[in-house]
Amino acid sequence: MEAVAILNKIIELRAGYTTVFILDAAQKIGLFEALFQKKKTVEELATELKVVPDALRRMLVVLCENNVVMRGNARFTNTELGDALSSYAKVSYAPLIGVGPLAQLWRYLPDALREGGPQWDKLG
Repeated sequence: MEAVAILNKIIELRAGYTTVFILDAAQKIGLFEALFQKKKTVEELATELKVVPDALRRMLVVLCENNVVMRGNARFTNTELGDALSSYAKVSYAPLIGVGPLAQLWRYLPDALREGGPQWDKLG
């Protein structure tokens, strides 16, 4: 495997990890409901969701790259996948993307491998 291919694969693997937290944050601020079958600018969304426009714009770029939202004429809207992550969907898949306390346990995976047991007690 060439060095460029190795680097690209590492970047791809790391992006998957961060995407989980971006989806979780988008859900927690109500992004999928705000864009449910609607088109809005970053500024409109930022005002509605009470977030910083530049930070929201960066999140939307990642969500566009993952086909969760789409952009057209400076307005964003959910894709079919984004609508399915809204609580307004007939069948909402939103509960599947919550991170919760289990995400914190992953930082203790090396300890679990060394000790061979659960790490729940480290969550405090």
